[in-house]
Amino acid sequence: MKLKSLLGTMEGLSSFAKLNATSNTFLAVAVCALTINQMGQHETTRLIPPTLDKEVRIGWNTADEEYLKSFGLYASVLMGNVTPKNVKFVADSVSAFVDPAIYPEVRKKMFTLANDPVFNTNAGSISWSASKTSYEKETSKVFIVGTMESRSATGQVKPEINVVEYVMKIRDGRPVIEAFDTYPGANPKTLKWIQAHPPKPAEQTKESSAIALIVLVSLQATVAVADGTANYNLPPVPKTVEKRTKPVEAQPLPGLGLMPGNKEESRTQVVRVGSDRNEIVYVSSLLPNRISTPFAEPRSIDQQESDVDFSTIGQSLYATMKTGKPVAAYITGANPNDPVISLTLVPKEMPPQTIVLQLDKAQAETGGKSESGSAPDNNVYTDHIRYCLREVALGKTPEGFSEGTLPSAAANIGNVIAYPKVRYSGPEYDIYRYTILGTTPNNVDLDEGTFYSEGVRAVSFFPTATLRNGKTTEVFIVSDKSATED
Repeated sequence: MKLKSLLGTMEGLSSFAKLNATSNTFLAVAVCALTINQMGQHETTRLIPPTLDKEVRIGWNTADEEYLKSFGLYASVLMGNVTPKNVKFVADSVSAFVDPAIYPEVRKKMFTLANDPVFNTNAGSISWSASKTSYEKETSKVFIVGTMESRSATGQVKPEINVVEYVMKIRDGRPVIEAFDTYPGANPKTLKWIQAHPPKPAEQTKESSAIALIVLVSLQATVAVADGTANYNLPPVPKTVEKRTKPVEAQPLPGLGLMPGNKEESRTQVVRVGSDRNEIVYVSSLLPNRISTPFAEPRSIDQQESDVDFSTIGQSLYATMKTGKPVAAYITGANPNDPVISLTLVPKEMPPQTIVLQLDKAQAETGGKSESGSAPDNNVYTDHIRYCLREVALGKTPEGFSEGTLPSAAANIGNVIAYPKVRYSGPEYDIYRYTILGTTPNNVDLDEGTFYSEGVRAVSFFPTATLRNGKTTEVFIVSDKSATED
């Protein structure tokens, strides 16, 4: 077609106009489609992280496999090396890439471990090192295989191979961990593995292990610090474990530091008392309750005979509640200068209680006599110390002292492990009995200075001061009241 002849007639000009309009229409449609396509696309970043040897791409909601594996490795190392000193830094750091739906529970578990008195006050450590990573595109899962090492205060290392599993997505160009799990062994639970190993009804599900890595670190820390010689396979953590556990009360002990305790309705209640305050004590409303006092001849002062009945036998008072109302009780000794202990007895439907009263400050001498023997007639300080240590070594309670159990815990001290057993509370000072277990094949000579802390008056070992692996002895520590004051 010749353009000159086409434009020379009206019919040619009409055809040219139609052709021009049609081409412009197609051009406008193409421009609009290109504009819409460009508006829906986001920038794709290409980078080479230090842990990779080739370029990777990160889009708005996608990323290369190598990048996801690299980020999963970083997250596992960061979250698997929690200590009391770095826990706040780690908790704040993981908030940038952990899904808000699971972050509160992750943070809570991190601080639970770091605030554990046993882990916080002893020289144990936990470390995580990865050895292999893999990625499953169908499930968006990153698997990291590595070793969790727990190192006790005695230097013993307990390695355990585990798999950390992350469900990782890219949101707005950033990686986010939506869920994760951890389990022992070196075999990642891929789709192929799950099809070959269908879950059993009683098997732990991933939902119950959404924060399993932190739980694993916490359990490893407890074993490593509380018992340096333990080589136990940790069982799976049930979903309801946190609901079944009860908080424990920490208690400072001379020579050991802060130790965790426990409190159960059926256990002996050890109540620290003084003449400057009133203590509330829960007692059985149905059965007699025993109140062990630091007085050789205790006396109860009360004007509520219609509400409670007191009987005195030895150094103990036996209280039987008659009504469901609280009762004020004042307890003192036979000597004029004995301190007066103020209690409020609150009746509840519970088993009969044994309540041990221990004076928390030096008081006047309680005097009197006891069935365990007589204290020296003179006031020589060393003679009285020797008498008290001899009585407790023979399994007796010294005159003027009351006996109470200590927290069920353990502490690593060099090449031995100390287990708190009993506290004997007196008017001026207390005596603590610990069982010491040897953990090395060679003989270890115990040193009194190992158990020294501010307020400790004397340290004694019985029956021996030399230990080796599996052997035990007892250590008795005489301490001022100020050594355990808050």
